[in-house]
Amino acid sequence: MIFVRNMLLVLGVAAFSTGFALAEKQRPLKSSPYDPDARAVELFSGQQAGEILAQVTPNGAAGGNLFLTNQTQEPLTVKMPAGFVGIPVNPQFIGLGQGNSPFGSNFGNQGPGMGLSSGMNSSMAANGTQAFGGGTGNQMSGMNGMNGMNMNGMNSGNSFPNGFFSIPAGKTLRVPYTSVCLNHGLNEPTSRTTVKLVPVEEYTEDPVLQTLISQVGTHPQQQHTLQAAIWHVANGMSWEQLARKSVGPVSVPGRTYFSQGQMTAARSIVKEIQSTLPAAEKTTIERPAAVAQQATRSIRSFNTSR
Repeated sequence: MIFVRNMLLVLGVAAFSTGFALAEKQRPLKSSPYDPDARAVELFSGQQAGEILAQVTPNGAAGGNLFLTNQTQEPLTVKMPAGFVGIPVNPQFIGLGQGNSPFGSNFGNQGPGMGLSSGMNSSMAANGTQAFGGGTGNQMSGMNGMNGMNMNGMNSGNSFPNGFFSIPAGKTLRVPYTSVCLNHGLNEPTSRTTVKLVPVEEYTEDPVLQTLISQVGTHPQQQHTLQAAIWHVANGMSWEQLARKSVGPVSVPGRTYFSQGQMTAARSIVKEIQSTLPAAEKTTIERPAAVAQQATRSIRSFNTSR
């Protein structure tokens, strides 16, 4: 009897150790040194080729984490775009239930062939949840030859300069991102929101909005200022409306959502971007209320023309 109990104890310890080792193997990396010999792939190209699995966990509209999985048998260096857009959708439309994700069932599988042209329309969108736009930022080399990107006080220590992230074969890397809301008045995404990641150019044809979204990642210190500019351009909110916007549901004197300095800076940023555009493009963008429906496809109307 004692022998049987000992054998059961040994088997139990072995099973626990095996399970723990498997969990550790699947656990996302928080950092990964730059591999100069790894083949470089662009994020969305890698997704289309089935080499990269990009999964998104929002933490509200202001940011969250990307989980980039190298699905090949060789190390890869992923080149991140300057900006991207996250669109909340219903899980069944982007292939959940793969069974091999170490992150839980609330993550959207964005494997090959899952572009927006595959048929996602307004009926598939997650009702009442806002899209968000942002990026992982321009990287500056940090300690030990690794990236020291700082987002909201967190040092991710992920990779090398200029948005490159090296990922070993079969591994997943966690990459923090900074973002802003693209649909004023809708609910913020949560960690349980299933998100489809798309290129900025696929979400909007407005060059001003494209530039603003890309700047969210490259200039995270101006996140609040860029939010004001984006709501002006994407949602047709006037500068006066934005200046009066309160922090909470009840307007309290002196407690506005944007400071006077942020409003001044937002106007300046939009004006500066517009000044670089050809006259034909500027004339439509200078009337945000008139082009809000044309310039930005909101969640409820996104891709209906595709």
